[in-house]
Amino acid sequence: MHPAESTESFLRDFFLELARDSEMQQRDLRRFRESWFRALPLKRKEEVLFELEMYLRAIGCFFNLHNQPTQREGPAITRDFSEELRVLRTALERAAVLARLLLERSAAGSLRFQAFVENQLAPDLARLRLMRRTLDQKWPDESLYLLERSLTDARKILEHLLKRAPCPYSLFFHLGQMVSREIGQNRFFNPLLVFDFRPEYDRIRSVFFLDVLYHLRGSPDHRPVRRVLLSLLRLRHYLRYVPVSHQEGALRRSRMILLLYRSEGAALAAYLRSTARGAVSPELSRVLEDLAALFFRHLTEAMTRPPPPEAAEAVPPKEEEAQRVEAVRRSAEELLQESFARLWRLYQPESVFAIADSGRERLEQATRLRQDLWLYRRLLGHALEEGGSDDSVRRLRDFCMYFTDTSGNLLRYGDEEWFERYRRLVFAQASGGLAPQPREEFIQATARFLERATALYDVVCRRSVLRDCPLAEEDLERRVAVWMKPQ
Repeated sequence: MHPAESTESFLRDFFLELARDSEMQQRDLRRFRESWFRALPLKRKEEVLFELEMYLRAIGCFFNLHNQPTQREGPAITRDFSEELRVLRTALERAAVLARLLLERSAAGSLRFQAFVENQLAPDLARLRLMRRTLDQKWPDESLYLLERSLTDARKILEHLLKRAPCPYSLFFHLGQMVSREIGQNRFFNPLLVFDFRPEYDRIRSVFFLDVLYHLRGSPDHRPVRRVLLSLLRLRHYLRYVPVSHQEGALRRSRMILLLYRSEGAALAAYLRSTARGAVSPELSRVLEDLAALFFRHLTEAMTRPPPPEAAEAVPPKEEEAQRVEAVRRSAEELLQESFARLWRLYQPESVFAIADSGRERLEQATRLRQDLWLYRRLLGHALEEGGSDDSVRRLRDFCMYFTDTSGNLLRYGDEEWFERYRRLVFAQASGGLAPQPREEFIQATARFLERATALYDVVCRRSVLRDCPLAEEDLERRVAVWMKPQ
């Protein structure tokens, strides 16, 4: 072999191995984080994590001048960025509060004591070793603590800088570089470098769209539709955090969140346009092209210019800013509703669009979850009666696939883990070449899972939204018969 070819082959193999190791490391980090998060004893922790990472994303795109409102005249180099830095200070303060909420008291106490030792008691060498332990970020709580300290330190520096207004663009730029780098170097809480969807809070919970995606399996439309739905849902989730208030702090938080909405809305519009020209069905291509045009027009008109004044007389600046925020939020909500409606009509042109009706959505979600848990219990019972026969395991495997793609998205995040463990066990048992579980152990595991599924079913049945909705057992018996048919 020629030496050049040998060197080229070595470099190619080296970088392939490096990429594979990096991907495995990312999977390990996700697994550690999910395990830590499931064990976290905090109410509404999914929303707290979502709000934290929302502000981290917003801070990351805040320093791009293309995302800033274009109402101010003159080149950036001559402008005073004091108000932008006040907006940033508000976001840093809120993000630090959310990070502290996610830190368990025991972990936070030990990490704060370690920080005290670093700063006050230890000699230099020991202090640097203690600091290195935190900077390594081996565990999510260490990573979260480091993030909280970085956000707090940046806010305190910013408070002193704001006392020396005006703040030139160079200060705005370099502070942005520093803060973005601090977030980007965080191992477990870094939503800046990779745009992905988080299982903790990015969910499709519409029964209608879950059924659509289930029937699109294997179709080239499946992945684009799923990605578009998740993106639209995330944008709608952002808008829920835009406060309706005339207070300065609330208006600054609104500005930060709407800036993030604009940034990710532009990314979605570009994705819609490129996907519409790709390998998707002609019907979906037309819908995506229309949605891309709607988003580009909305981002150009609603997000870059203030609304016309509603009254002839002058209004105070805070009142005018609050009116603008409300107008942009309302325009954004209307656009998202229209986007959901067009996707809905693509697959169900005769039915009434119902995504906007939150009460109806909750009833449909609870009804579907109750029905599918009832079916799950019956199939588990049949598997136990048949002694874990091959046919019963194949039925469970098929139902696990269906449940994971549909009603599994309606479970609480904390309940997903044991459903996923049992699904893997069933798949291992159904496949002949993957060291299947011994039959007796499989039967015992199925009996334990049936107990947990029954307990969860009882909890779902007690939901207030189902109080006046009896279970349609005759229809469910027919569905059981369909699943029991030999393949």
